[in-house]
Amino acid sequence: MLIKRYSKLDEVPLIEMIAEEGGEWGEYCGANGYAGYVKALEASLTLVVYDDGMLCGYLRCRDDDGFDVYVYDLLVRKSQRGKQFGRLLM
Repeated sequence: MLIKRYSKLDEVPLIEMIAEEGGEWGEYCGANGYAGYVKALEASLTLVVYDDGMLCGYLRCRDDDGFDVYVYDLLVRKSQRGKQFGRLLM
């Protein structure tokens, strides 16, 4: 398992995972939201977790000058839930 900061190399697998989730998450991947969300990922503290080469989840948050952390998004791939990835990202 590997937890690391988001980089441009993670963009495609992350957007694909979000698209698989569907529902409200799909808004991030649509034509209107994609470019803006990629900018948000890059501007935030974003962590991704991989296991056996597969992106299993991510966390996007903001650090408020070291005093508080605001979590915006936390998503674990449906097939990987129950394996504590979300807890580890937090």
